[in-house]
Parts: sequence; C-alpha cells; structure tokens
Amino acid sequence: MPSSSQSLLRTARSAAGRLAHSAAGLGAGVADITGDLRTSSLAITGPGVAVKGRFYPVRTLAAEDTETLLDFLQNGMSEESRRLRFMTAMPSVPESAAAWLADRDGESRVALAALDPDDPQRLAAVVEYALLPSGESPEVAFAVADRFQGKGLGSTLLAMLATMSVAAGQPEWSCDVLADNPGPMHILAKVGTVHPGDVVRGVRHVTVELEPTLLFGASAREPTVAVTRWRRRRSGATAP
Repeated sequence: MPSSSQSLLRTARSAAGRLAHSAAGLGAGVADITGDLRTSSLAITGPGVAVKGRFYPVRTLAAEDTETLLDFLQNGMSEESRRLRFMTAMPSVPESAAAWLADRDGESRVALAALDPDDPQRLAAVVEYALLPSGESPEVAFAVADRFQGKGLGSTLLAMLATMSVAAGQPEWSCDVLADNPGPMHILAKVGTVHPGDVVRGVRHVTVELEPTLLFGASAREPTVAVTRWRRRRSGATAP
C-alpha cells in the first residue's frame, strides 16, 4: 500500500476519473475526485458522487468521527439493517464499537463516507477497507442508511473504493455476509467477479476479483497503468 492515504489518492485520481465513463452500469458518476477527501469543508462541492441526479459529498472517516458514525449506525439504520451489517442482533450500538470502526489510519484501514446532501453533518453511507495481518485479501464492508437504500449509493461508493484499491495494487477483496442476505452479493458483482464460499454458521465468506474495466471504463486497446499492473499481478508476471 502507499505510505499514506494522500499518496493513495494521488495514485487513484486518474483511475477515478475514468469511472465516470462506466457510470451508466452503476447508475451514477464520479464528480471531481481531485482534492483531499479528508476535507473540513461541508459545502456541497468538491469530491463526491452523483447518483441519479443527486450529489453526495464524500470524505474519509477518522477517530474524531466517532459520534457522527454512532449516529449513523444507531439512528440512520434500523435494527434489521444493523443485523445484516454486523451479522448479529444489535438493538443498540455501543460507543466503543463506533469508536473502533471510525478509527482508520488512512493506510491499512480506510473508510469512505457519503454525506447526507440535506444535512452534511450526517452520513448517508459508509464503505470500509482493512488489510489483514495475515496478508490475505483486504476485507471490506459497507452500510447505507435506511432512507438512502435502493438508490445506487452503496454500489457507487463501493466502486470509488474499488478504484482506489486496484490503483493501490490490491485487486482482490474478501467479505463475510449472512447467507440469508443476498443484497451484498449483487452490489459486489458491480465491481468485480464474486466467488461465494461455503456457509459456516449462517455466514458466507466471499472473495471478489475487482474488474478494472467495470471501474475505469478502459478498453483493452487503451489500458490504464493501473489496469496493466493489475493484469501483470494477476498473471504472475514481473512488473517493469
């Protein structure tokens, strides 16, 4: 991974710009991914995603966002939505859990949040990425506030994270989902090839091979640098 979230963002900018070309398949487009996602400005401008004609500012999360994330999990999501996200009953969210989820270092653990266009102090959706100590594929998770579900926001935000992941040399993800929850499988399929594993105690382990052509809109005749590196990595070839 790059040495900092800023270098990851710089690496991903050219790839992210191409995401707009494949936006039709995701029902959205990426808008102006050229600045620092960790901006203190809450104006409805700058980095973000446009979904079905509505613009959602996007920024990263950090430890100081614990209260904001707690509000998102406790008040933005129903108890059923929390069960599907955390794979266990969660009538209320402990502040310690929100603090752990918000505490991202911007390198091995990254979270992108789409803000509520009507109230940018609140979160509409969150996607998370974490490198595992074992060296296995990064683990991802995502959640969307109930009133923003079904609009394509989750898949669009996930595509932004996937673009950054591929550009950073991490073309495969892992994810655990409840066997009775097919929704994440459909969303993950919009960014790559999904390989479902066995179900153990009601939980299915899934791996996802991120597909650059879905993310970048790059043709085989004009592959981006990130796509070329990804293909070499996947084939086992030595990078130049």
